[in-house]
Amino acid sequence: MAQWYMQLVFKGDTLLGEGLTDFTLVEGVASPNPSTGSPLHLPPAGGSVGDFAGQAPSTGSGQAPSARVSVNGGERYTTVIVSGYALYGRLRGYYSLGIAHLLVDPVSGKAHYLSEQSALHTEPVVSLTSVQRAAIREWLIGLSSTAWENSTDTFRRSLDAERET
Repeated sequence: MAQWYMQLVFKGDTLLGEGLTDFTLVEGVASPNPSTGSPLHLPPAGGSVGDFAGQAPSTGSGQAPSARVSVNGGERYTTVIVSGYALYGRLRGYYSLGIAHLLVDPVSGKAHYLSEQSALHTEPVVSLTSVQRAAIREWLIGLSSTAWENSTDTFRRSLDAERET
């Protein structure tokens, strides 16, 4: 058995692409600032406290600060990492989602995680909009309905578009 991963990228409720590591190649993602030529900089997964948008460093209590500040009116993006498993080269099931929310500063082109949970891709599934959950569900079913059927009930229910956010 092998692990399988896929990354989905949303701008608002619009699914921009999948399986991407270089967001600058995705149509619709904030492009470099034409006046400064600054490229888009995305923080790495598990980024540092300095990668948080308008956040003060954590107090060590394990909880991210509650104040969130917009970065120059930046655009919000969501990345979702879907984990699954494959057997004999065929996708067999999905078992978890890693979710992060980012803001892209339109001036510098730098992206910032919205919280420590986002930097760790551990935002709760309920932080996704119902449209995003429906898009993920339909994308996964379209990729492999067998893998969707083999997924746990808890995983499938977490992507129910009718869940309250």
